[in-house]
Order: sequence, then C-alpha cells, then structure tokens
Amino acid sequence: EAVAALTNEVRGLKCTLHNSIFRATKIRINLDQPKDLSVFLWNLLILFDMKILLAINTLFELVVGLIMLFVPRLLLGESTGSADSWELTLSIGRSFAFAALGMATLSALMMRGKLTKELKFAGFGALAVFHLGLTVANTLNVLEGLSPLPMVVAHAVLFLAFTALFLFNRGE
Repeated sequence: EAVAALTNEVRGLKCTLHNSIFRATKIRINLDQPKDLSVFLWNLLILFDMKILLAINTLFELVVGLIMLFVPRLLLGESTGSADSWELTLSIGRSFAFAALGMATLSALMMRGKLTKELKFAGFGALAVFHLGLTVANTLNVLEGLSPLPMVVAHAVLFLAFTALFLFNRGE
C-alpha cells in the first residue's frame, strides 16, 4: 500500500535536471512509464558519474602507477623471501606500473571532449576488463594473505561501474 501511495504521489512528475559543471541538460520523465524512469537513471549516471568516475580512475591509477614505478616498496612492502624472489617482485611491480599508467591515460583521454558511442563502448570495455582482472587477482591474493581486502573492493566497484557504462554504450 505504501508503494502504491508513493507511486500515486509521484505519478506524472516532471523533473528538470541542471548540470552546470558539464552542460545544462533538461530531462523530463513520466514515472507512469518504467522506460522513462530507467532512461532518467541512466542519464543521471552518465551526466554526473561518467566524468567523475573517469577522474577517480585517472587519479587512482596515476598514483598507483607512479608509486609502482619509482618507489614500489611503498605498496609491495619489504622482502621476506630470497633476494631473487624480491627482484622478480620489483620487476613485475614496475611492469604493472605501466599497465596502471596506461589505464590512467585512457581514462584521462576519455574525459576530454566528446566521444562517440563506439569509443565509449571500447574505452569502458577496456577499463572493465582491466578492473575485472585486478579484482580476480587481488581476490586470490587476499585468500593467500598477500593483498589487503580494500584492493579487492576498490577494483570490484570500478569494475561494476565501468561494466554498467560499457553495457549502456553497447550499440543501437
């Protein structure tokens, strides 16, 4: 009954959304139509979160990439194994730095200017796959006591967000 009462109160609602940061946009929805509501929610995600999400990803990957390149011990800790295993860890860490810097570059480039739906599809797809891979890798590392759980959560959240944007831009 509460849902029906709420639905009756919002029925026919017209909503104008102004986004002064990126550009003023007007969205009118009729909540009688579920399709209008889903379009409204997607537009809200796209208007507010797309560039913010890309900015967060750019900053996150830039910081991680630079740390892994120049001072990997900050993230990898000190060696507890042999010198050879530590050298291999540093080598892999520095290689990972360029993967992170590549994703930071992709995110930064996607924030600039207007992108076609196909470029958004490709870019968000690449970012989703990158974060899926790191979610899986970090989950395995957590199970073995090698990574902290917040790493899994951060990459999982970014994976889900980029997957939603990827699916939204999947074609006509």
